[in-house]
Amino acid sequence: LHVSLYRPHPPFHVPAPFNDMYDPEEVPEPLPAGDISHPFLNTLTGLRFLDIPDNPIEVRQTRATYYGMVTEVDNQMGRLLEAISPVEDHTVVAVTSDHGEMLGQQGARGKLVPWEESIRVPTLIYHPDLKKQQKCESIISNIDLVPTILEFSGLDKDTINTNYPELKGTSFANMVENVDHKNNRDNEGH
Repeated sequence: LHVSLYRPHPPFHVPAPFNDMYDPEEVPEPLPAGDISHPFLNTLTGLRFLDIPDNPIEVRQTRATYYGMVTEVDNQMGRLLEAISPVEDHTVVAVTSDHGEMLGQQGARGKLVPWEESIRVPTLIYHPDLKKQQKCESIISNIDLVPTILEFSGLDKDTINTNYPELKGTSFANMVENVDHKNNRDNEGH
C-alpha cells in the first residue's frame, strides 16, 4: 500500500479546524538571512518565487497555516494507522517527505535552497519486531526506502541486489534495528 498526502505543500490552504489552530502571533519568527556572499546563493535568493513577504504578519500567518497543515497530516496518518491496526503485527510503515520548507527561514521560502530546513526531512519507520522508539542521526536518502522495505519483507541484500539491480539505494534496515550502526552516507561529506 502506498499513500501520498499532498499537504503540507503550497498553496498554503487548510480546512477547518486546522486553518486557525495556530495563532500567528504565537508562531516563532523565522531566522533572518545571514551574510550571503556566494554567487549561487545570491542567484537563488534573487529569484522572486523564493522571496518572503515584506509584512511580518503575513510571514507568521503562512507559518501558522503550515503548522495547521502538518497537524492535519498527523490527524490523517492517525486515521490510516487506526485502519491498518488489525494487521499491524505484520506491517511495516514508513513515513517520509520529499522536501522541507523554508517558511521564511534565511529570508527564503520554498524548497529550492541548500539549507537544512529545505533538504532535511524526517523518516519514521514502524516495524512490528521493534519494541521501543529509537532515534538515529545517520544520513539516509529516500532512495534507500525501497531496499529497506524489501529487506524488512524478508529478502536478503544479495537477493535484492540480484533481482533489482536498478535500485540505487542501500537498505538501512540494520540502522533501524541498531541506531549506533553507521552507513556509508555518514562518510560521504553531506
